[in-house]
Amino acid sequence: MGNVSHQPYFGAEYIYSDAWTERHNQSESYVINAAGKKTNHTIYHKGKGSLGIDNYTLYMADRISWRNVSLMPGVRYDYDNYLSNHNISPRFMTEWDIFADQTSMITAGYNRYYGGNILDMGLRDIRNSWTESVSGNKTLTRYQDLKTPYNDELAMGLQQKIGKNVIARANYVYREAHDQISKSSRTDSATKTTITEYNNDGKTKTHSFNLSFELAEPLHISQVDINPQIVFSYIKSKGNLSLNNGYEESNTGDNRVVYNGNLVSYDSVPVADFNNPLKISLNMDFTHQPSGLVWANTLTWQEARKARIILGKTNAQYISEYSDYKQYVDEKLDSSLTWDTRLSWTPQFLKQQNLTISADILNVLDSKTAVDTTNTGVATYASGRTFWLDVSMKF
Repeated sequence: MGNVSHQPYFGAEYIYSDAWTERHNQSESYVINAAGKKTNHTIYHKGKGSLGIDNYTLYMADRISWRNVSLMPGVRYDYDNYLSNHNISPRFMTEWDIFADQTSMITAGYNRYYGGNILDMGLRDIRNSWTESVSGNKTLTRYQDLKTPYNDELAMGLQQKIGKNVIARANYVYREAHDQISKSSRTDSATKTTITEYNNDGKTKTHSFNLSFELAEPLHISQVDINPQIVFSYIKSKGNLSLNNGYEESNTGDNRVVYNGNLVSYDSVPVADFNNPLKISLNMDFTHQPSGLVWANTLTWQEARKARIILGKTNAQYISEYSDYKQYVDEKLDSSLTWDTRLSWTPQFLKQQNLTISADILNVLDSKTAVDTTNTGVATYASGRTFWLDVSMKF
């Protein structure tokens, strides 16, 4: 039978996330009806608030190897002090090195991942608390007993070495998102209270395909290692979350939006079912080992696609008589090209301290790119040129 080897490992992680939001000036809005009477008068008070969330994690796994087959069962525990849910995630992966020389390999696995944009939901609730309805309407937000959203993921991959120095990988991932957070609103006519309730009714199914080519060993030019990689990807996704999941404060207090030219309740806006077609990414990393410098670059082209976007006042489809309402339209987005770059330095004289200093420039070309978010069904524009500085140390 041969020998069976074990490589168990375990660990713990703590992450503190802190964010703040601020409305600098007070503003107000109202609607004047045909009789000239002011209705739906709403005041948006200025304010400042913050939210901090503690995340605790424990994990353990064991890599079990027998001949040219490996199994890795594992489990992960997560807890955060915002939703206060205790979440346990099973993990499993298997790998078969067909010829026992890493030239042809098959991998498969099942994993569960907990997490969601909880911080954004909390900040949104803070901002909504600064909104006052002068017309007498009240607002009430409920989000008790929410479950933590999670994804169940099935994956399969093939890896084949081509020639002496090229590795091709093909991967397929099927992902089911459960307990995604959405919200619904209703008005109690007796108390004139608009009740907004967060729930776990959202779900999404996603098929993801990836094909990549890279070098087994980097190119060596002088003292610089060059690692090129090209990735082709396609994502097909379908969910049940409608526009209201991304909806925030109403400018009028009556929870309506303009969709494709019509004034409707945001609850009635149909679910967006748009896919992310072909995307091609070229990654090029340059590493200077003596100094510890790494320059990483990613150039990404994405095919034209359909999406739901928010209209601005300068858009030709914007309807001025509905200026107090948010306006959405489904339309085709052009193809896009973006470039991200990162320069990191790991000082060799501090190698034992694992200190790394990094500077990122995202969207170097400052391209104006519209991107749709599958979970909310609402398309927004990606950030322009963005700068990040990061200092990390591993213990």
